[in-house]
Order: sequence, then C-alpha cells, then structure tokens
Amino acid sequence: MQKDRVLPGSASFAPEDTANAVKVSGKNIVEEQDILDQIEKKIKVPVENLSRSRKNLLLNLESELHKKVVDQNEAIFAIF
Repeated sequence: MQKDRVLPGSASFAPEDTANAVKVSGKNIVEEQDILDQIEKKIKVPVENLSRSRKNLLLNLESELHKKVVDQNEAIFAIF
C-alpha cells in the first residue's frame, strides 16, 4: 500500500485491532482467521458464512441497483 493513501475509517481498525487481539491471546503470528474474526466482530456479519449467491450479489450490487432503481444513476454512483 502506498504511504500517502488513506484507508477509510472502517477499514483502518482491522490491522490494529487484530494485532492487539493476537497479542492479548499470547500468539506471535497474525493469521487470516484472526483478521476475519475482528471484521466479524466489528460489522456483526459472519464473513465466512456468506453464500456464493450473496457474494455474487454484493460484488454486482451496483449493476443490480441500476436494474431496479430508475433514473437514479447519480445516487447509485455516489454510493460506490
């Protein structure tokens, strides 16, 4: 990651919170599952339990919104 690039506030908590949780647990290495656990705790959504169709819907959410929301291109663009 570039040093001058700033993460959104919701994304910037993950590395620090995960490192602190791992340190408290007595482990020396941060693993992928540790990061997923912290994200799940923060957003209160089980990250690994998302179904394939739900993942595809979220990945294609902008195009799905364009199909269902009429004449609101500017509003949809603002979300993404």
